[in-house]
Amino acid sequence: MPFLDLPTELLIHILASACSLTDLRTLAFTSRRTYAIFQDEQAALIYQALANELGPVIDDALGLSDLEAFGLAAPDYFNDDYRAALTKYGGYLSGHGHPSPRQLPLDYVLRLVRSYRAMSELSGMYITSAFNLIKREALPSSVPTTPPGLTAAPSRSEWLRVLRAHYRLQMARSSYHAGASAIEAKSIEDARNGKALLFELWGPWEVQQIFSVGGLYKRLEHRLIHSPNIDMSKESWFTLPLDGWLESLKRLQRTNEAGFPTALRFDGDDVAAVPFAWVDAFDGYYGYHYWGVMPGIKRGGQAAQGLWSLFGFVLWDAPRVEALKTASFLLCCNTGWLSSSSRQ
Repeated sequence: MPFLDLPTELLIHILASACSLTDLRTLAFTSRRTYAIFQDEQAALIYQALANELGPVIDDALGLSDLEAFGLAAPDYFNDDYRAALTKYGGYLSGHGHPSPRQLPLDYVLRLVRSYRAMSELSGMYITSAFNLIKREALPSSVPTTPPGLTAAPSRSEWLRVLRAHYRLQMARSSYHAGASAIEAKSIEDARNGKALLFELWGPWEVQQIFSVGGLYKRLEHRLIHSPNIDMSKESWFTLPLDGWLESLKRLQRTNEAGFPTALRFDGDDVAAVPFAWVDAFDGYYGYHYWGVMPGIKRGGQAAQGLWSLFGFVLWDAPRVEALKTASFLLCCNTGWLSSSSRQ
């Protein structure tokens, strides 16, 4: 049977199977009939295509949308509704509570798409910057060509890790702004508890991924401050409270340490799995003391953790990490370099 003669329900199923928003657009414009079907079901079809494109990162897209709905400056940001939104986000991460595509309003879906485009643009900028840094710093000038393992095009799992870290960075910033409002309202304990509720949904390696991408924007902020063409008198998107987050993480670590497992293993380069770099650095141990010891870790006079974070080790697949470890000034990030420091 010709494609255009298929039953409407089957055409809807085909449209819903589009792997990306671009593929959905191509399918929708195949004919007037498919476009009419798309128009009738566009909210559900756009959401499904976005979910297919994002994979597990759709959880974070939904979570960010729910949290941003509260605004950034409400003094009661850490009220029951906000905590319910965090619980809902935790449900997404656990694999339940996702909305039915056909029940979503179009304006909500389009907000998800706009957010995705922004996060995608930033993720591309981060990857380009990271690869340029690798070419500039991790390779000796005597090497005529770049080893392919270092700056090969990012895999899907690497892309999704970077993308997810940007979504979560924005969530953490929203929490920070809300925390500042709570402090102004004399609700310091509420602010701390609200941040902890968010951070405890993520593993320590996932938080390190946020710090790795956040570091890029801290460097950009430093450059922008000294630019005569940009007004930095007001707080910008680039302003990141990394030091304040670190204190929250230390408190959270002490609270939850007893529940951490003692060992981890590398099960492959899936975005939902523990990244190779984390397992390698801790030599198979969980690393729950990481946030307490990491500022002082040095190897050969170098701030090893700073280099490890700067080059985004926990964002990359195993082959790229192994290639990075061969760079002469990254030898301090060899297998197990964090294990003795983290098991006190």
